[in-house]
Amino acid sequence: MVRFSSQPRRRQQQGAINGATKERQDEREESTGGSASKRMVLFYVFIIATNPFSQSIFGGMTSISSSDDKGNSQPFEQVGFASSNASSDSTLPSERWQSTFEFPTPQERVQYYMGSWYNKSITDKAFCKFEKLLLGVPPPKDFVQSEDTLYSLNTLNMRDPTNRLRGRYRNNYLKDSSNVLSHAESSFLNAEKYVIMNIGDVQPRHLALPVVTTARSLPTSDNFNKTGSSIVWPLNVNRHFQQPLKESKKANDTPWDQKKNSMIWRGGCNWLYKNNPRKIRLNFVERYYASNPEVDILFKVNHPDCLQYEFNTNYYGQGLNYEEHLQYKYLLSLEGNDVATGLKWQLASSSVVFMHPPTKEAYAMEALLQPYVHYIPVKEDASDVLTQVQWARENDEKAKWISAQATKYMDDLWLSDQAVIDNSIVRNGLARVYHEQFGEDLARCHKARENRTDVSK
Repeated sequence: MVRFSSQPRRRQQQGAINGATKERQDEREESTGGSASKRMVLFYVFIIATNPFSQSIFGGMTSISSSDDKGNSQPFEQVGFASSNASSDSTLPSERWQSTFEFPTPQERVQYYMGSWYNKSITDKAFCKFEKLLLGVPPPKDFVQSEDTLYSLNTLNMRDPTNRLRGRYRNNYLKDSSNVLSHAESSFLNAEKYVIMNIGDVQPRHLALPVVTTARSLPTSDNFNKTGSSIVWPLNVNRHFQQPLKESKKANDTPWDQKKNSMIWRGGCNWLYKNNPRKIRLNFVERYYASNPEVDILFKVNHPDCLQYEFNTNYYGQGLNYEEHLQYKYLLSLEGNDVATGLKWQLASSSVVFMHPPTKEAYAMEALLQPYVHYIPVKEDASDVLTQVQWARENDEKAKWISAQATKYMDDLWLSDQAVIDNSIVRNGLARVYHEQFGEDLARCHKARENRTDVSK
């Protein structure tokens, strides 16, 4: 069984933290209370109890769910919170409702992102002969988006000089994966480094290979048996983090008491192909496109992903900017091709997020988000949206508290000064672990493939 490291929560690492930063980290550790070993045990218990993917890491222990055996969302008071009736009206929300959630340390996150590949080697030494394992070639040659590809760090550092959309799209992944791999600090520091990566909203072809992806499926997903073993790195971060968080923070945010007591969603027609049984976005739009003023759930008109479908024209509405979204208290988040891209800025906002339990996770560790702590849960079939909106209206202070916990989660993950330091440590750890576990095998494979006259074979 894999166990978390008992090393100090904020260990100084060469090239990542200087002495002044270390003092800030020690102050933060004291303010959050408790020793590293206590935090390790709490996080270990929490991740087993609440994250379905962790069952494959921690020996298949029975998880504790916030839903009953029929998948129904439990009332707020049944998931570890004190009832508001137990406190006077003068009690602040932060004092009324407490959460046991603690954000994972950088060392714990490295293990989390590695998933089932943590402390594991490539067992099939003939992997280099796998069909459709491609060799990454320098731009501007084209690339196959949906295939597992073996890249050297040198290739990752070559940007596509063309101004094509696919070139810019590819560059985002090359840059971000290079940013991780170049962090490697190990006995192999001066050696060339390699990674097997699958670019885009796709999943690995080879379960026997340590494939790095943007996102991976959770055991609750129908695709888990095919896709659950990938390694998550922070890829395409401009689209998922930097640009939306920057733009949403620049928008004029409506104060909580002045927001509309209703729900908003606009998005594309992602993941609606005919043989996909999980048409989550369509479920919500079909049910509520013409329901009542409490919810405004529509596809965005002229969205490129929607042009191939002939839906009812009433399924579409004008797109909204960040400022217009933030006029609403309730922001709906729905998964698309993988994770919901907009979830990060929504969690960081002063509105509260409604979402179905995640079936995929990426660098934001969506599976760690707790219902009634970081978001208000709704069912995938959209049957309880109005009930949950009514609950939020009747429990306005609790909904506001949930929004604050979600914002804190994003502060810890990405937005705070400490998060910048932590993410550097995480990149360092991911690169070191990946390089030390797989570097020699991947180097031999890359050399063998490179010596072929036709590397595409």
